[in-house]
Amino acid sequence: MASPARICACRGVGDGVAEQSRTILVCSCEDTMSLDLDTLRRNCRGTVTSGRQLCRAELERTRAILAGDAPVTIGCTQEAPLFS
Repeated sequence: MASPARICACRGVGDGVAEQSRTILVCSCEDTMSLDLDTLRRNCRGTVTSGRQLCRAELERTRAILAGDAPVTIGCTQEAPLFS
C-alpha cells in the first residue's frame, strides 16, 4: 500500500501520462476519516474514486478496479496489509 503522502500523484510528481491514467481509491473507513474529495480531485492526477468500506463490503468493487489495466493507488490506513 502507498503511504498517505503517495496517495496523490500530485502535480509535478510522476511521469505525466501514466499518472493521469492512474485510478486512486480512497476510503473513509465507514466515515471514521473525513475525505476532502474536491481537494483530492483537484490536486491528484488520475481518477479519484471514494468508498466507505473498500476492504470489506466493497471488496468486489475494489477487486474489479484492480483487475483493470490502469495503475491503482489505494489510500487505506486501517487495512494496509490487505492491499499490500
